[in-house]
Amino acid sequence: MLAFKRLSLVSRAPFLALQRAASSSSSSSSSASSFSAAESSASAPTLASLSPVKISHDLMMQKYQIDASVLVQPSSTPRSAPAETANSEKAEVQQVSKPLMFAIVATGGKQYKVSVGDVILAEKLEGDIGTKITLDQVLMIGSQAETLVGRPLLPAHVMATIEEQTLADKEMVFKKRRRKNYRRTIGHRQPMTVLRIEDIHVEQF
Repeated sequence: MLAFKRLSLVSRAPFLALQRAASSSSSSSSSASSFSAAESSASAPTLASLSPVKISHDLMMQKYQIDASVLVQPSSTPRSAPAETANSEKAEVQQVSKPLMFAIVATGGKQYKVSVGDVILAEKLEGDIGTKITLDQVLMIGSQAETLVGRPLLPAHVMATIEEQTLADKEMVFKKRRRKNYRRTIGHRQPMTVLRIEDIHVEQF
């Protein structure tokens, strides 16, 4: 209750100050002429016409002697980027997110969706690092314009370069035969080949 009374007194402080100023100005202007008193009362805003926000703002401006003409007013409309910059960024993102052509190739008993510049981890293929190889089991080729589906293969091939000959993560193989005292634990790492896709070539048919 005390906190509410204090808050109400603080919020009424601008009104009380304005009332004191109005009473002092009225007592001092009683000896002036009636024409000047009527003109000043008509030009000065009344207490009822001023909102608390307006009164506190005016008191602050008078206290610190701030010129209202130098204040920067916020803009109502947000600033927008130039149309050319926005269009170029949108086109760049669209070009990166949508490759021009992709192919689905089969190698090592698995199928991979590849595009030019992709790096895939496939089953081991014979060859040294830097060797060019050809993947001729192409099942499908697609682009933004058309899609070609093989039955089962297409007359096309994918050119790739061997980047690395490596091993996959270790997998543990555990064997057990109950009541025979038979326990066997074997680790296995599958040999893999890292390929970089260089080109997707479609033959005429």
